[in-house]
Amino acid sequence: MAMTREEQKEIRELKKLIPIELRRQRKEFDLQFAHGYLYRFEGDFLYYAILSIPTNRIGDLSISIFVKPWVLNELYWAVQEMDLEEMRAQPKSFHVRGAFTMNDIFYQGKSIPYDKDNFEYSVHEALVLFDENIVEHKKYLKDIHILTEEMKAYNVSNLTKALVLCYEEKYKEALDILEQEGTISDLYTHSDATGTTAKDYLRQYLKQKIADNQ
Repeated sequence: MAMTREEQKEIRELKKLIPIELRRQRKEFDLQFAHGYLYRFEGDFLYYAILSIPTNRIGDLSISIFVKPWVLNELYWAVQEMDLEEMRAQPKSFHVRGAFTMNDIFYQGKSIPYDKDNFEYSVHEALVLFDENIVEHKKYLKDIHILTEEMKAYNVSNLTKALVLCYEEKYKEALDILEQEGTISDLYTHSDATGTTAKDYLRQYLKQKIADNQ
């Protein structure tokens, strides 16, 4: 059923309130808010979320939750021979939105009903949900080495596992796992002007590290 003009207006007005409420309430949950993302750094991992109202469904406040191993980003840049000084000069929020950052290892979408007459409380409930989600993940994600283990709840590619082992200076193990045919699709498909992918760069990097240590 098509939305009425009144319903469309309601959604437009509430969407404008979301960033206002996130900025106002975020400190209660020790969260940061920038570029439309709500986020918190916890040890080796970054937890971030996006709150929105679906344009085709009135009454629901959606929250998309993501997790990524942000501590690997600098190695990821070094492997691809990027300008580390330029990347380090970026604000910390760059780890959330940067094009050349580690991929997410987790995604989950949730929806809660909102109260248009008490929207402040509805946003608060979404923040409680996000905070509870972070606490639950932290029980398992104590450090990045856990990503080299079998973790059914997380989408960890062999490239990510290889980067973890490289971070730990286990170069031979990293190369071995990089060359395995993974069962999880590798999302690092972007390549540079030469057609070289992140996997190609990491392979070259690991072979050089192994040679240097012989």
